[in-house]
Amino acid sequence: MQDFLRKANEIVDSYESEEKKEGNNFNLFSILDRETHEEKTHSALIAELLNPQGSHGQGDKFINLFISLLAQKKKESAFWKDAIIPNQLNKLQVYTERNIGKYRKQECRLDILLLNREWQIIIENKFNAKQGKEQLERYLDYLKEDKNRKTLLIYLTKIGDNYKSKELTNGSDYFCLTYKNDILTWLEKCKEVCLSIPIIEQSLAQYINLIKRETFQTVNYKMKNEIQELILDNGIKGASEIVKNYENALISIINDLQENIIAKLSSIPDLQNIRIQKDPFFSIFITVKNRTIGIEAFNIEKKTHRKNSLFIGELDFNKKNDKQNLVHTFWLKKSIETIWDENQKIERFNEYGKYKENREKIVNELVEYIVDYITRKTKD
Repeated sequence: MQDFLRKANEIVDSYESEEKKEGNNFNLFSILDRETHEEKTHSALIAELLNPQGSHGQGDKFINLFISLLAQKKKESAFWKDAIIPNQLNKLQVYTERNIGKYRKQECRLDILLLNREWQIIIENKFNAKQGKEQLERYLDYLKEDKNRKTLLIYLTKIGDNYKSKELTNGSDYFCLTYKNDILTWLEKCKEVCLSIPIIEQSLAQYINLIKRETFQTVNYKMKNEIQELILDNGIKGASEIVKNYENALISIINDLQENIIAKLSSIPDLQNIRIQKDPFFSIFITVKNRTIGIEAFNIEKKTHRKNSLFIGELDFNKKNDKQNLVHTFWLKKSIETIWDENQKIERFNEYGKYKENREKIVNELVEYIVDYITRKTKD
């Protein structure tokens, strides 16, 4: 068992070291909480790259690479063999969230529309959103109205989900692309032609990293596969016992950390009614000047309001504030601050459990943040 844990830790340490060396944990999209926003992140960025008049200043380089990708799909994929692909797209206009009016009694907005005198190309972007009622059917109705332009309807998903329809056929009425393979391949080629322009090259590298993370292709997922192989090689019985005792070990760390935090906070004047709520998020609540401050969540497994981070904020249990100012029932939206993000939290819990000599430093760090937050929020 000890040998198994040693090997597992070696795998984790190796991959974490690689990620730190490559800087893969630093991602502006993640920091700004824009990883999964279809309109403001993915549609906006893809459309900007496809636009020859885009702020990238690279003219038609990126759109030509996209056309080459489509031509390659037509050559290699049976589902694309009947697609009509443009040789080039001159004088192209690119739109996002284009309102085209009502079709089948529903208002329609196109995620991405490529338009010139000869072509209309629609890209329906499904990064995370569910399929809408008759979405592609309505967009195809719109395309068929124009008898003068050639048309192409593209259904873009993360890993290749098919569009469910009794009316339309993949490879005839619409054609599928994926972020996992197609967009990632295109972005890599866009990045290659911008190696001499660091700001564009690095921006694309950030977005590529995000796509890899969202489609399970980062170092983390390679690490998980290697650990799975280690479990299989050593038998699942031992791993099962580790799983059974993992939660108890984690709770032991959390309880000790919380008790030490509360002991420190209790010695500070004006802080009243400091208490722990262990279910469901292992929170600490502090009453100060008739206001309730919460620190959540001292756990790893359960998702929280802030992407499983350890965060602090003010609560309004009486809901006196306008509901628009509340999030997840009681939390005041604008009051929430992240203390540790998910990766930092796991790292700090690991450090707290593994290195007893570092525990007081971690407790002091958290208490200092909490006191500073309370001071800032209650000074008025």
